[in-house]
Order: sequence, then C-alpha cells, then structure tokens
Amino acid sequence: MFQLFTDSYEILINELLDNNKSLDCITEDINLITGLDNGVGIEWIIEEDSVIDYDGKIKWFEIEQNCIVKIKAIMNYAEY
Repeated sequence: MFQLFTDSYEILINELLDNNKSLDCITEDINLITGLDNGVGIEWIIEEDSVIDYDGKIKWFEIEQNCIVKIKAIMNYAEY
C-alpha cells in the first residue's frame, strides 16, 4: 500500500503542476484533480483560498506581491 501512495504522489504532483515549472514557481492555474486512474481519491485543503480557489484558479486580482500558499492533498484508497 505504501508504494501505491508513493507512486500516486508523483503522479499527483505532475497533474497538479499542469503547465507550471515547479511547486515553488506557480504562474498559471493548477489542476486540483479529485482522483487518479489507479483508484486513489484526492481531497484538497487550501489555507489561502482568497488567492486560489478549489478549482485551481489563481485570483490574480487579489495578489499584490509574491506569496506562499499552503495546499494539502489528502489521498485515500478504499479504507486507507
């Protein structure tokens, strides 16, 4: 099961970034997917939802300077 979540994390990051260079350099909307093809479900917690919404859209009009936004992904698979 550990390997499933490890592999899923790598896929999740690639999907999340979409056209962005890295997690440290987000310049476009992100892809907050709700699940992966391997059956892993994903829930999101965004600490700064005034800057980015749960659709992954960046609210550019709210951003005055570079900022850090913490986003947590909660992965689940069956009862795990």
